[in-house]
Amino acid sequence: MLFSDKRFMLSILLVPYVAYSDKDKEEALKRLRNYFSNKGIQFYDFRSYDLTYITLKSGLDPDFIFFPQPYDNCFAPCLSSQSFEKKLICYSPYGMPTIFEEWTINLRFHNIAWRFYYPTSANWEDFLKNSFIKGRNVRVVGDPIADQFNSSETLDIWKPQDKNKKRIIWAPHYSIKNNSSGMLHRDSFDWLSDVMLEIASEYKDRIQFSFKPHPRLFQELENSEGWGSKRAGEYYSIWDLSPNTQLDTGEYVNLFKTSDAIIHDCASFTAEYHFTGKPALFVTKDIDSQRAQLTSFGKMALDCHYIGKCTDDIRSFIDEVVLKERDPLKDAREKFKATYLCPPGGKSSAENIYEDIITSIGFKN
Repeated sequence: MLFSDKRFMLSILLVPYVAYSDKDKEEALKRLRNYFSNKGIQFYDFRSYDLTYITLKSGLDPDFIFFPQPYDNCFAPCLSSQSFEKKLICYSPYGMPTIFEEWTINLRFHNIAWRFYYPTSANWEDFLKNSFIKGRNVRVVGDPIADQFNSSETLDIWKPQDKNKKRIIWAPHYSIKNNSSGMLHRDSFDWLSDVMLEIASEYKDRIQFSFKPHPRLFQELENSEGWGSKRAGEYYSIWDLSPNTQLDTGEYVNLFKTSDAIIHDCASFTAEYHFTGKPALFVTKDIDSQRAQLTSFGKMALDCHYIGKCTDDIRSFIDEVVLKERDPLKDAREKFKATYLCPPGGKSSAENIYEDIITSIGFKN
């Protein structure tokens, strides 16, 4: 909407995660270039190793700047939020906020940003109670990803099969045993990496599986004892090449919309998959510790999941819920979606953000 309003000049910079390897940075840039090119949207490639390519401050000199992440260590220092504190900093979460920790609500970024565009009133209540500035910069607009889920445009990206099969996504988090990421540590990949391959083979005549790993998982495996680049690459290739499985590392809205169920342990997917209305299994051997990390919103989203504490739970979910369609949590998911996942005001999230910006700076709609 900002693109079509001639009162604004919009610029998009493609900035890969600074900690990615050169290979991963280039792959991320490739996907971003394709995405914006296909939509006919002009963009700039920013190369942190060549600051003469474009200097954001003097070259574009933005009045507003939307950051895709609130963490300064995701960017080269010249692109951190601290370099733009005199600008109107805006943020819409990269995933639906379900985790409650100090670093999710009270970083410097959270408190100096001009606008935080959040999905639900439950998110605002967390800020109201716990942020240093009591959520003064929070506006509830719905989640931008809702606009994509509500779109009638859907692309079926599943590998063709010789007959109709149920489609299940397995989406493991990036944290693995002995990795350096202590925050939000999960260990499901450690005990499921072989199990899920066995299950995919066992159900090959009835189910098609998508391996949708967290973008950081491969890098963690490369640096993990017992894995390394070679084994990680071979593991990913098995999922990519087996007849009833596939590897999906890009956008996931179309994948979700055309699936029948998900098995995962990712925080944002705990809420986002409910846009589909389809059944979900959250895998963990310690549900109490996972639940303790969640906001009230996150707990409500998790309550609409089946829980997988062992391989028997996973098989039961597949057999009973997916294949036999015995789904006692269906009504709970529909109620959660209707209550929390619809953008307010009967408008899209994009419309709500646009209207807040123009009214806040005194423009007429």
